[in-house]
Amino acid sequence: LALLLTCPGGLLLHNARRREALARQRLAMQEGPLQGVDRRVPRYYYSLGFACLAMALLLSWLSTWT
Repeated sequence: LALLLTCPGGLLLHNARRREALARQRLAMQEGPLQGVDRRVPRYYYSLGFACLAMALLLSWLSTWT
């Protein structure tokens, strides 16, 4: 069950990094101003991804105690 929580968390973190890299690339190419949504989405992905990983770690620790 912990692995099932870890996989989506890892994917969310990977997508956050990819979105940040694309946003930096767009900013470097001066394709236009960085939208507010482009700045908020990676933060949301990071928080949700780390929350999934924390829940998986907590579940793993709790399963070893019982």
